[in-house]
Amino acid sequence: MRLLFVYLFARTVPALVLPLPSTTGELSRQVAAASVRSIEGGHLRLLVTVPHRRVLACAHHLVNVLEEQGMPTRVFLNGVAALNTWSHRSGVLQSRCDVLGLGQVAAADGALLLVSPCNRPHKQVVTEYIEQTDWKTLQAVQSLLARAYDRPIIMLNADLEALVLHRHASRPVRPTFMADFVHAYYLATRPPSQSSFLVSECVAVRRAYPADWEVFASSNVHSSSSQPLETILKRCCKSKPYIADTLIEEGVNAFAGPSKRGRNNVLKRRLV
Repeated sequence: MRLLFVYLFARTVPALVLPLPSTTGELSRQVAAASVRSIEGGHLRLLVTVPHRRVLACAHHLVNVLEEQGMPTRVFLNGVAALNTWSHRSGVLQSRCDVLGLGQVAAADGALLLVSPCNRPHKQVVTEYIEQTDWKTLQAVQSLLARAYDRPIIMLNADLEALVLHRHASRPVRPTFMADFVHAYYLATRPPSQSSFLVSECVAVRRAYPADWEVFASSNVHSSSSQPLETILKRCCKSKPYIADTLIEEGVNAFAGPSKRGRNNVLKRRLV
Protein backbone atom coordinates (compact mmCIF):
# COMPACT_ATOMS: atom_id res chain seq x y z
CA MET A 1 0.00 0.00 0.00
CA ARG A 2 2.81 2.39 0.85
CA LEU A 3 4.54 1.72 -2.47
CA LEU A 4 1.27 2.40 -4.29
CA PHE A 5 0.89 5.72 -2.41
CA VAL A 6 4.43 6.77 -3.31
CA TYR A 7 3.80 5.88 -6.95
CA LEU A 8 0.56 7.88 -7.11
CA PHE A 9 2.20 10.83 -5.34
CA ALA A 10 5.07 10.84 -7.84
CA ARG A 11 2.58 10.82 -10.72
CA THR A 12 0.74 13.88 -9.35
CA VAL A 13 3.79 16.03 -8.51
CA PRO A 14 4.87 18.05 -11.58
CA ALA A 15 8.44 17.81 -12.73
CA LEU A 16 10.79 20.61 -11.79
CA VAL A 17 10.49 23.45 -14.27
CA LEU A 18 13.69 24.93 -15.63
CA PRO A 19 13.56 28.62 -14.67
CA LEU A 20 13.25 31.15 -17.45
CA PRO A 21 16.63 32.80 -18.05
CA SER A 22 16.89 36.21 -16.42
CA THR A 23 20.34 37.10 -17.80
CA THR A 24 22.18 36.65 -21.09
CA GLY A 25 24.57 34.24 -19.39
CA GLU A 26 21.74 32.00 -18.20
CA LEU A 27 20.18 32.06 -21.66
CA SER A 28 23.48 31.17 -23.33
CA ARG A 29 23.99 28.23 -20.97
CA GLN A 30 20.47 26.92 -21.59
CA VAL A 31 20.97 27.20 -25.36
CA ALA A 32 24.28 25.35 -25.28
CA ALA A 33 22.99 22.60 -22.96
CA ALA A 34 19.89 21.96 -25.07
CA SER A 35 21.94 21.92 -28.28
CA VAL A 36 24.42 19.39 -26.88
CA ARG A 37 21.56 17.20 -25.64
CA SER A 38 19.98 17.33 -29.10
CA ILE A 39 23.21 16.20 -30.76
CA GLU A 40 23.69 13.46 -28.19
CA GLY A 41 20.11 12.40 -28.93
CA GLY A 42 21.03 11.81 -32.57
CA HIS A 43 19.73 15.02 -34.12
CA LEU A 44 22.08 16.67 -36.62
CA ARG A 45 19.84 19.47 -37.92
CA LEU A 46 19.00 21.95 -35.16
CA LEU A 47 17.09 25.22 -34.89
CA VAL A 48 17.75 27.71 -32.11
CA THR A 49 15.64 30.83 -31.62
CA VAL A 50 16.40 33.51 -29.02
CA PRO A 51 15.60 37.23 -28.61
CA HIS A 52 17.45 39.21 -31.28
CA ARG A 53 19.64 41.20 -28.89
CA ARG A 54 21.04 37.99 -27.40
CA VAL A 55 22.03 36.27 -30.65
CA LEU A 56 25.76 37.04 -30.68
CA ALA A 57 26.29 36.23 -27.00
CA CYS A 58 24.50 32.89 -27.37
CA ALA A 59 26.41 32.10 -30.57
CA HIS A 60 29.82 32.76 -29.01
CA HIS A 61 29.05 30.67 -25.94
CA LEU A 62 27.66 27.85 -28.09
CA VAL A 63 30.83 27.78 -30.20
CA ASN A 64 32.97 27.54 -27.06
CA VAL A 65 30.88 24.68 -25.66
CA LEU A 66 30.94 22.75 -28.93
CA GLU A 67 34.71 23.19 -29.08
CA GLU A 68 34.94 21.74 -25.57
CA GLN A 69 32.85 18.80 -26.76
CA GLY A 70 35.42 18.07 -29.47
CA MET A 71 33.47 19.69 -32.33
CA PRO A 72 35.46 22.50 -33.98
CA THR A 73 32.71 24.78 -35.25
CA ARG A 74 32.72 26.82 -38.44
CA VAL A 75 30.51 29.91 -38.20
CA PHE A 76 28.69 31.38 -41.20
CA LEU A 77 27.27 34.90 -40.95
CA ASN A 78 24.82 36.73 -43.17
CA GLY A 79 27.05 39.37 -44.77
CA VAL A 80 30.37 41.15 -44.36
CA ALA A 81 29.00 43.59 -41.75
CA ALA A 82 27.88 40.68 -39.57
CA LEU A 83 31.30 39.07 -39.99
CA ASN A 84 33.04 42.26 -38.85
CA THR A 85 30.74 42.53 -35.83
CA TRP A 86 31.46 38.92 -34.91
CA SER A 87 35.21 39.40 -35.20
CA HIS A 88 35.09 42.66 -33.22
CA ARG A 89 33.18 40.97 -30.40
CA SER A 90 35.64 38.06 -30.39
CA GLY A 91 38.63 40.36 -30.24
CA VAL A 92 40.47 38.17 -32.74
CA LEU A 93 39.95 37.19 -36.35
CA GLN A 94 38.79 33.59 -36.15
CA SER A 95 39.84 31.25 -38.93
CA ARG A 96 36.58 29.29 -38.74
CA CYS A 97 34.37 32.26 -39.57
CA ASP A 98 33.00 33.01 -43.04
CA VAL A 99 30.30 34.89 -44.91
CA LEU A 100 27.37 32.66 -45.84
CA GLY A 101 27.68 31.85 -49.54
CA LEU A 102 31.42 32.50 -49.71
CA GLY A 103 33.02 30.17 -47.16
CA GLN A 104 33.42 26.43 -47.57
CA VAL A 105 33.28 23.45 -45.22
CA ALA A 106 36.72 22.14 -44.26
CA ALA A 107 37.57 18.55 -43.47
CA ALA A 108 38.49 19.45 -39.88
CA ASP A 109 35.13 21.13 -39.16
CA GLY A 110 33.13 19.20 -36.59
CA ALA A 111 29.97 21.32 -36.68
CA LEU A 112 28.44 24.23 -38.60
CA LEU A 113 26.69 27.25 -37.07
CA LEU A 114 24.64 29.59 -39.26
CA VAL A 115 23.95 32.85 -37.45
CA SER A 116 20.76 34.70 -38.46
CA PRO A 117 20.44 33.44 -42.05
CA CYS A 118 17.73 35.59 -43.63
CA ASN A 119 16.47 35.96 -47.18
CA ARG A 120 13.18 37.84 -46.88
CA PRO A 121 11.91 41.35 -46.07
CA HIS A 122 12.50 41.96 -42.41
CA LYS A 123 12.04 44.87 -40.06
CA GLN A 124 15.44 44.21 -38.58
CA VAL A 125 16.92 45.19 -41.95
CA VAL A 126 16.79 48.97 -41.47
CA THR A 127 19.54 50.08 -43.85
CA GLU A 128 18.83 47.90 -46.86
CA TYR A 129 15.35 46.64 -47.62
CA ILE A 130 15.14 43.27 -49.37
CA GLU A 131 12.64 43.66 -52.19
CA GLN A 132 12.41 39.99 -53.16
CA THR A 133 13.31 36.56 -51.94
CA ASP A 134 17.08 36.16 -51.98
CA TRP A 135 17.53 32.81 -53.73
CA LYS A 136 21.30 33.00 -53.28
CA THR A 137 20.94 32.66 -49.50
CA LEU A 138 18.73 29.60 -49.91
CA GLN A 139 21.23 28.14 -52.35
CA ALA A 140 24.08 28.75 -49.90
CA VAL A 141 22.21 27.02 -47.05
CA GLN A 142 21.29 24.06 -49.25
CA SER A 143 24.90 23.77 -50.38
CA LEU A 144 26.08 23.60 -46.76
CA LEU A 145 23.47 20.95 -46.00
CA ALA A 146 24.73 18.84 -48.88
CA ARG A 147 28.36 19.18 -47.76
CA ALA A 148 27.76 18.69 -44.05
CA TYR A 149 27.26 14.92 -44.26
CA ASP A 150 27.16 13.70 -40.64
CA ARG A 151 28.20 17.02 -39.10
CA PRO A 152 25.67 18.83 -36.91
CA ILE A 153 24.26 22.01 -38.46
CA ILE A 154 22.75 24.60 -36.13
CA MET A 155 20.75 27.53 -37.52
CA LEU A 156 20.43 30.34 -34.99
CA ASN A 157 17.48 32.70 -35.54
CA ALA A 158 16.91 31.51 -39.09
CA ASP A 159 14.36 33.51 -41.09
CA LEU A 160 14.14 31.77 -44.44
CA GLU A 161 11.37 31.75 -47.00
CA ALA A 162 10.93 29.57 -50.06
CA LEU A 163 10.31 30.97 -53.53
CA VAL A 164 6.50 31.08 -53.51
CA LEU A 165 4.55 30.62 -56.73
CA HIS A 166 1.11 31.30 -55.23
CA ARG A 167 0.21 34.96 -55.44
CA HIS A 168 -2.23 34.83 -52.50
CA ALA A 169 0.07 33.23 -49.92
CA SER A 170 -0.56 35.20 -46.71
CA ARG A 171 2.17 33.73 -44.52
CA PRO A 172 5.83 32.92 -45.21
CA VAL A 173 6.35 29.48 -46.71
CA ARG A 174 9.38 27.81 -45.18
CA PRO A 175 11.84 25.86 -47.38
CA THR A 176 11.14 22.14 -47.43
CA PHE A 177 14.57 21.30 -46.00
CA MET A 178 13.59 22.97 -42.71
CA ALA A 179 11.31 19.99 -42.03
CA ASP A 180 14.49 18.04 -41.24
CA PHE A 181 15.37 20.42 -38.41
CA VAL A 182 14.34 20.02 -34.78
CA HIS A 183 13.91 22.90 -32.33
CA ALA A 184 16.76 22.39 -29.88
CA TYR A 185 16.01 25.62 -28.06
CA TYR A 186 13.34 28.27 -28.52
CA LEU A 187 12.63 31.31 -26.39
CA ALA A 188 10.17 34.04 -27.33
CA THR A 189 9.15 36.71 -24.83
CA ARG A 190 7.01 39.81 -24.74
CA PRO A 191 9.07 42.81 -25.87
CA PRO A 192 10.76 44.85 -23.13
CA SER A 193 8.85 47.95 -24.22
CA GLN A 194 5.61 46.34 -23.11
CA SER A 195 5.64 47.02 -19.38
CA SER A 196 2.05 46.23 -18.44
CA PHE A 197 0.76 42.66 -18.11
CA LEU A 198 -2.41 41.22 -16.64
CA VAL A 199 -2.62 38.09 -14.52
CA SER A 200 -2.46 34.90 -16.63
CA GLU A 201 -1.36 36.81 -19.74
CA CYS A 202 1.12 34.87 -21.88
CA VAL A 203 4.57 36.39 -21.55
CA ALA A 204 6.96 33.68 -22.84
CA VAL A 205 7.21 30.45 -24.81
CA ARG A 206 10.17 28.11 -24.46
CA ARG A 207 11.31 24.76 -25.72
CA ALA A 208 14.54 23.23 -24.40
CA TYR A 209 15.23 19.78 -25.84
CA PRO A 210 14.08 17.18 -24.91
CA ALA A 211 11.31 18.90 -22.92
CA ASP A 212 7.92 19.83 -24.35
CA TRP A 213 6.97 23.33 -25.42
CA GLU A 214 6.22 25.50 -22.38
CA VAL A 215 3.87 28.48 -22.24
CA PHE A 216 4.51 30.88 -19.35
CA ALA A 217 2.03 33.41 -18.00
CA SER A 218 2.28 36.32 -15.60
CA SER A 219 1.23 35.46 -12.06
CA ASN A 220 0.91 39.04 -10.85
CA VAL A 221 -0.37 42.35 -12.21
CA HIS A 222 2.72 43.89 -13.75
CA SER A 223 2.09 47.59 -14.24
CA SER A 224 5.56 49.17 -14.37
CA SER A 225 9.07 48.39 -15.58
CA SER A 226 10.41 48.75 -12.03
CA GLN A 227 8.11 46.05 -10.70
CA PRO A 228 9.49 42.49 -11.05
CA LEU A 229 7.44 40.23 -13.30
CA GLU A 230 6.52 36.90 -11.73
CA THR A 231 5.73 34.01 -14.06
CA ILE A 232 4.20 30.55 -13.79
CA LEU A 233 4.14 27.62 -16.18
CA LYS A 234 0.67 27.81 -17.71
CA ARG A 235 0.74 24.70 -19.90
CA CYS A 236 2.93 22.28 -21.85
CA CYS A 237 2.32 20.98 -25.34
CA LYS A 238 3.99 18.56 -27.73
CA SER A 239 3.95 20.89 -30.73
CA LYS A 240 4.85 24.53 -31.19
CA PRO A 241 2.02 26.77 -29.93
CA TYR A 242 0.65 29.43 -32.24
CA ILE A 243 1.39 32.19 -29.72
CA ALA A 244 5.13 31.55 -30.20
CA ASP A 245 5.20 33.15 -33.66
CA THR A 246 3.11 36.06 -32.37
CA LEU A 247 5.65 36.77 -29.64
CA ILE A 248 8.52 36.63 -32.15
CA GLU A 249 6.72 39.11 -34.42
CA GLU A 250 6.07 41.46 -31.51
CA GLY A 251 9.75 41.33 -30.58
CA VAL A 252 10.81 42.18 -34.13
CA ASN A 253 8.39 45.11 -34.27
CA ALA A 254 9.62 46.46 -30.93
CA PHE A 255 13.26 46.18 -32.00
CA ALA A 256 12.98 47.84 -35.40
CA GLY A 257 10.09 50.26 -35.01
CA PRO A 258 7.81 51.20 -37.91
CA SER A 259 9.20 50.54 -41.35
CA LYS A 260 8.18 49.38 -44.78
CA ARG A 261 7.16 45.75 -44.88
CA GLY A 262 5.54 43.53 -47.46
CA ARG A 263 5.22 40.00 -48.67
CA ASN A 264 8.16 38.91 -50.80
CA ASN A 265 6.07 36.87 -53.17
CA VAL A 266 7.93 36.82 -56.47
CA LEU A 267 5.00 35.92 -58.69
CA LYS A 268 2.67 38.43 -57.04
CA ARG A 269 5.08 41.31 -57.64
CA ARG A 270 5.43 40.38 -61.29
CA LEU A 271 1.70 40.31 -61.84
CA VAL A 272 0.81 43.63 -60.23
